[in-house]
Amino acid sequence: MARKNTTRERLIQATIRLLQRKGYAGVGLSTILSEAGAPKGVLYHHFPEGKAELVAEAVRASIHQIVQELQGLRKRCRNPLDALEIWLGVACDRLEKSGYETGCPLAAAALEAGSGDVPLKRVLADGFATLRSELALFLASAGIPEPRSQALSLLLVSGYEGALMQARAASDKTLFEQIGCVLIEMVRHEHDKSEKEAGP
Repeated sequence: MARKNTTRERLIQATIRLLQRKGYAGVGLSTILSEAGAPKGVLYHHFPEGKAELVAEAVRASIHQIVQELQGLRKRCRNPLDALEIWLGVACDRLEKSGYETGCPLAAAALEAGSGDVPLKRVLADGFATLRSELALFLASAGIPEPRSQALSLLLVSGYEGALMQARAASDKTLFEQIGCVLIEMVRHEHDKSEKEAGP
């Protein structure tokens, strides 16, 4: 379902884009308003707690978008492992097309959130957990049982985030491609191992 183009939604999407490009510390309220094309004063109407509340909503929206993308791929691909490989490839292409300017909004917020940002950190923790759960479902549907699917989902998220950061820093997509290949090889190896252990 398409998200409504309301002022609130424009503020959220603008914050996502700015987090991807500038990080948490680099996102100011005036910049968000300018990016969203929203008038002054409207931000606190929709987000009374200001930047922290808006960033938390942007993180939730980012997770929703990622999960929808993954679920769409899983529906289109017969093999869930092929869907994972496509997902990583799309992320790599997106990074290159942005001129290596856009990273992951979750990682940006997580790296810069302070000890006092407890509500935001809780949202981030929940967001990463949701992403891990979705990836674990992919692995389970490919025949990789728990607890191995859970452990591999943690590795996939960590590898995905690390690959984005390193490729972005070096402006070199081959770093992402190399990490992505290793991740997929490991997952396919676990799949083959699980099939052998299950027997005929």
